[in-house]
Amino acid sequence: MGKREIIRVGDRFKHTMMPAGLRVIAKRGSKFLCGGSDGIMWIEDLFEKSELLRFGRMNTGTLAHEAAFAASFNVLADQAFATAERKGFHEGEKPLPGLIALMHSELSEALEADRHGNPPDDKIPEFSGVEAEFADVIIRIMDTAKTYNLKVGDAVIAKMRFNEGRQFKHGGKKY
Repeated sequence: MGKREIIRVGDRFKHTMMPAGLRVIAKRGSKFLCGGSDGIMWIEDLFEKSELLRFGRMNTGTLAHEAAFAASFNVLADQAFATAERKGFHEGEKPLPGLIALMHSELSEALEADRHGNPPDDKIPEFSGVEAEFADVIIRIMDTAKTYNLKVGDAVIAKMRFNEGRQFKHGGKKY
């Protein structure tokens, strides 16, 4: 057995199944989501080029951009969780209702930013207040997803697919 390579997100490498080469999109445990001009695939246990690489294809019907979104969501959720943990926000019990209320508070801050003309955010001024508060909502969702082991990235894809098949205004809703 050959020497293991250290593979990182963003690395490029060759694979016998995709001669154009691949780029690592995301890492999850020992699996790597890799994409290239020929498509996208999960690869397990990456070794030197001389060895046969074992891999598993994505679920049938999953588009490359959907798989990349879900994998990226999970990687970013890991980062959001780690940051919150380092900053002391994971000390003690974190009941789900309280975390949902904090998500709601970020949406309320977005509403207030809009009510004040949506000026540049005071912490990241290259973005508007609404953009920054929406980002906070997503970061809180990611942190909560990691905390409670929720498959939110996959659920977004499933829900978008479901919504594609719904009736106009979901069968008569006013808004």
